[in-house]
Amino acid sequence: HDTFYVDCRLLPGVDPEHVLDAARRRLTAVAEHHGVRIDVAIEHCQRASETAADSPVVAALRRAVTDIYQVEARPVGIGGATVAALLRQQGLPAAVWSCIDSTCHQPDEHSSITATLKDAQVFAHVLMQR
Repeated sequence: HDTFYVDCRLLPGVDPEHVLDAARRRLTAVAEHHGVRIDVAIEHCQRASETAADSPVVAALRRAVTDIYQVEARPVGIGGATVAALLRQQGLPAAVWSCIDSTCHQPDEHSSITATLKDAQVFAHVLMQR
């Protein structure tokens, strides 16, 4: 009896049930071909969420990034669950921001104190806007 896990992160608008149905069809074919039994259990399922690019929180964040970093921010999605998803589930528009090194969830993951201080300025700027 062997066990393996799959972490499947979906884009907003993609129905997890459709993905699960497609996976089960494929697994059934594989199981029949190899004469084995494959059981599927869902450990956790959270729908992807998004905030509209024209929402006030995104506009405020874009202004703050431009003022602090002198670059034009553009809204893009990220893979993975953040606390923003929990806020969106409560009906609150939420945007996620940080300036990070490209080492997330890897060996030697690290962050920059300089970037963290500037990110704090971005958040303060957002909070001070009207």
